[in-house]
Amino acid sequence: MRKLSIAFIIAVLFNTLGFSQDDVYYTKHAKLKLHGEFNHQPVTLQIGQTSLTFYLAPGHTADGIFTLLEPDGIWIAGDYLSKIEFPFIYDSWKAYLETLSKVESILQNHEVKCLIPGHGDATFSLEEMKTRATDSVDYIQKMRQSVLSKKPFQVEELWKKYDFPNSLNKAHRENVAMMKKESRR
Repeated sequence: MRKLSIAFIIAVLFNTLGFSQDDVYYTKHAKLKLHGEFNHQPVTLQIGQTSLTFYLAPGHTADGIFTLLEPDGIWIAGDYLSKIEFPFIYDSWKAYLETLSKVESILQNHEVKCLIPGHGDATFSLEEMKTRATDSVDYIQKMRQSVLSKKPFQVEELWKKYDFPNSLNKAHRENVAMMKKESRR
């Protein structure tokens, strides 16, 4: 698995928070403490009183990350756990499921107060966070069952949960194609 540099992680974080690269030149002078290797284990970066814990989150893309900011209890989930869209799989459905399997552990090991996905509304409800993870797993499993059985996926179920069927229908077709391709490997 590819290791990501701390500079890359910081750039992603600051970009996520709306800073340009010119705004973060001063991070070279910050005293940063890194604990752990960034491959299968989370990495914690201490900046003053704030801890940033990074988890690899492949599946949507190969280089996805989850970021937890503590003590504030903020979880930046990137392109995961959206209430307005099902998983968009550009990397691997297997990796996507592995990433979703981290949700329970993250919720047990961190005092998460707010989940911020890359798309859609944030949530302050732990139940909602778990529901979003369950819905994502269910979608991937149903899609997998459809691909294996060669029976059509019941897309009508999706439109009961998610708006924007024109955009999402295209993404679903791309997910099915990705899953078929990955399943042949």
